[in-house]
Amino acid sequence: MDKDIRFTKIKLVGDPQKLRLEWLQRNGSKWDEYSFTSNDEPHPDFFEQLQSLIDHVIDICELPNDESEHIKHEIKGVSYSFTNDVMGATITSLRRLGNSNAPLVINTPHKVEDFYSETGDEKQLLPDNAIIDLYALQREAKAFLDGKRSQGDLFTNEFHEKVPGVTKAEYAPLHKVTNIGINTES
Repeated sequence: MDKDIRFTKIKLVGDPQKLRLEWLQRNGSKWDEYSFTSNDEPHPDFFEQLQSLIDHVIDICELPNDESEHIKHEIKGVSYSFTNDVMGATITSLRRLGNSNAPLVINTPHKVEDFYSETGDEKQLLPDNAIIDLYALQREAKAFLDGKRSQGDLFTNEFHEKVPGVTKAEYAPLHKVTNIGINTES
């Protein structure tokens, strides 16, 4: 995980739907705060990763784990926290209701990837597979900031226009992906 950028919020907002990202970025010994809202549609990988969190909402909120429950949920976002370099998260889901025109808004309890100190209550921990999916969502959000959209990678396409005949495989090593960030060092 790139220690120089930390997403604090990844969410879908509005109608038509927009992607809202909030993050902290290291600036020397301090952290700068950024927010970004875009009308551009994220790549399908982003939506797939976001919706993969449905299983974790059902698990954390102790809801029935069956197909009829899964299809009622739509993940709308995640709020992240970082304390002592320990990631915590709250996942927001909208659950369709049979007898209401509005969905039930579900926010999972805030859970963390590891104890803040040497010991703690196991009930405060995120399941291991949720930790993996939450970091994967951050990587997709970072990829969005770096130009990965539903219509293709904006920066890769720009590069191809400037240097005709260069394949994506030849271009990829120039921008080595490292965890959540892009390392542009040669």
